[in-house]
Amino acid sequence: KGGQCVSTKGRTLTQMRLLRRLTNGRLFTLVLVLMAMVLSLGCDSGPKVYSDADVPIVVREGETFLISVPDSPDSGYRWDAEFEESDFELVSDELVFAEDRECKVCAWGDYLFTFTAIDAGESEILVTLRRPLEEDNIAIQHVFDVTVTPR
Repeated sequence: KGGQCVSTKGRTLTQMRLLRRLTNGRLFTLVLVLMAMVLSLGCDSGPKVYSDADVPIVVREGETFLISVPDSPDSGYRWDAEFEESDFELVSDELVFAEDRECKVCAWGDYLFTFTAIDAGESEILVTLRRPLEEDNIAIQHVFDVTVTPR
């Protein structure tokens, strides 16, 4: 019709061609990139948990990590951690159980030490299971090698 754009449902042919071209390539790519960004933001799994002393721990300054060791409250023993306070901050230590456990006194759980790395370098964290009033009565001892990298 003499150089004019014919309107189809409120859109001109030029707009329809542009939309079709975007739909075929760029728009699809843009949507995929945005979806990947949104999904990656929602996938924060929290601090990493280490339970094997044979596996080196590698974290960055300021990063939080957990050391997990099996524990039962009725054993009469308690876990302690020894470390350089200039290298790590002990944020918390607690005994946790699976949510489906009814009897928490007679059950095995995990004793969790939550640390924040303070200073870059290589260090060790020594975790020891012993009787509270008998410092020399050691049942189990683990040495975790920790490398803290700069931010």
